[in-house]
Amino acid sequence: MSDNETEKLNEDELWSAISSLELILDVMPEDKTSLQALAAAYVDIGDISKAVKLKVRLGNIALDEQMISEAAEIEEELAELRDHDENVKEFLDRYESMKDMVDQKPEEDVAVSESGNYDVPSDNAFRDLDKPFDISKEISLAWEIFQSKLLTEEEYSSIVRDLTDMTVSQSVITVSTLHAIQSRGYKTIESIIAYLGQTYNAPFVNISSFNLQESVLKLLPVRLMIKFGVLPFDVLGDKALLMVVMNPADTKLIKQISAVLSRKCYVYTTYPHEFDQILMQLHDAGLKDT
Repeated sequence: MSDNETEKLNEDELWSAISSLELILDVMPEDKTSLQALAAAYVDIGDISKAVKLKVRLGNIALDEQMISEAAEIEEELAELRDHDENVKEFLDRYESMKDMVDQKPEEDVAVSESGNYDVPSDNAFRDLDKPFDISKEISLAWEIFQSKLLTEEEYSSIVRDLTDMTVSQSVITVSTLHAIQSRGYKTIESIIAYLGQTYNAPFVNISSFNLQESVLKLLPVRLMIKFGVLPFDVLGDKALLMVVMNPADTKLIKQISAVLSRKCYVYTTYPHEFDQILMQLHDAGLKDT
């Protein structure tokens, strides 16, 4: 492939990611994860004006939430534009009036990988993930949801039993707390997904509405998508990956995937049945492990 063809492919992927992120922001206009990713995408395609507008939005959201440290990072990026953009000036003035305040809540530890690679990792790269499935992480998530009063004690006990049964099943299935909750038909699943999104900065996406690219799906072996309940659905150049995760509380898994792919992972949630439908389509289409 020529350099021009590679550049065109990268640009097409960026525009696809931009479309995906704008779709998310139509539903959740203040989702910081998507705003950050979209700003980065516009920088990559050279549209600095739109990137700056998004950074201003992020900065004002951070100030609204009294996350002064987040706003300070954006202030550093935009400071030189004070005299050239009225919206930037308004944000900077607002930041100056609030900068001595204390963060409303502690910052989350987010693993970031600065370098990227379009190459699909070799199978050996995933050796650390090719270990027996650890059901304890799903049981811990079920306990957390129960503690948040989104499951009754009886429902929690049923979910734990179901997770155990799913683990010993001979079927090739995704074992997750969300799958168990949905199979039980509990009406709290929407509240549970909303809780996970807010707690773990993993907003909900209707994954079936996205135009999934085979080149993105091939970044992870299908067996690991099924095993861990993860699904890459878009990329931002060679720097970031948009990924649905059935258990966003499993930050170790997310960091491992980020490290293997050398990309920052922006995490989202979706309904288990939509996740399963995509995996079934991959199977029917004959997409094999890399």
